[in-house]
Amino acid sequence: MSNNLRMVIVLTVTAMLSGLVLSYAHDMANTYIQRNEEAKLRLVILDVLPGAEDYEVLASKTQPEIPEDDVTLSEAPPTQQHIPVYRGLDKNGEEVGLAFIVENPGYGGLIRLIAGIDTRKDTLTQIQILEHKETPGLGSKIADAPFREQFAGKSITDPFVVGQDVDGISGATVSSKAVADGLRTTIQEVMKRYGKRG
Repeated sequence: MSNNLRMVIVLTVTAMLSGLVLSYAHDMANTYIQRNEEAKLRLVILDVLPGAEDYEVLASKTQPEIPEDDVTLSEAPPTQQHIPVYRGLDKNGEEVGLAFIVENPGYGGLIRLIAGIDTRKDTLTQIQILEHKETPGLGSKIADAPFREQFAGKSITDPFVVGQDVDGISGATVSSKAVADGLRTTIQEVMKRYGKRG
């Protein structure tokens, strides 16, 4: 066997083994990251649903509804296509409320938050900002307690309008509106699908 052929074989085997090792490491890292994300999500779901000791997933994804008229999907108003919804359960397995993810574009990019509803009182329990790219010192204040805490105890039928029943952040109207508008729209959708049945 010539030296050139031997070198090609060695390099090929080395490349294959390296690829297998990298693939395995990538899969292991993804599994670890996914477990961490699930653990964090569990904590935040239970945090926004006081009294809940466990939860069940009602929806991890919903499909956008196709308009019945002649409006094409591209002309239709944007809707949140993914609304993960979780039913909080107390120690007896009774429902204490619903938690759901809200995603809405803000000034700097997508704002992602989680909100809880006490379904016995039809009020918001609280919201937590999961991620945002808003301007530090301005729009980033949506994650601060003074802004977030104003939503606790609000009726789910409130209009959620900045300057009306929501106090906006000075200099960050777009960020404030993104949270309020996202909440209003998503609450309506969640309650339509998973709220009390008459």
